[in-house]
Amino acid sequence: MFELPKQQVLKFVSKMILKNELQVRIDQAKELIVLDEKGEDIKELQQLSLQYVNQIQTMVQQNERLVEFMGLSKKADQIGVFDRTEGGSKGPKKK
Repeated sequence: MFELPKQQVLKFVSKMILKNELQVRIDQAKELIVLDEKGEDIKELQQLSLQYVNQIQTMVQQNERLVEFMGLSKKADQIGVFDRTEGGSKGPKKK
């Protein structure tokens, strides 16, 4: 009736697990989605893993912004936008 690729199903189920919408675990060896009787333990683990994922996502975003800033700063130095010789004042470089 309905057919989805295995990878797409795993993607949807994983998202639902992380959002705490499903109390299941994925058995990759047997290619099964297993309803776990120890739902409370898994729920707590899912909450902790979700917090961990959110923290990692925040760190990645901060690092991306830092890299962008450093990249823009280096480009500005290359074209002479900032004058760093006179006390770090901003403005066009005096020639």
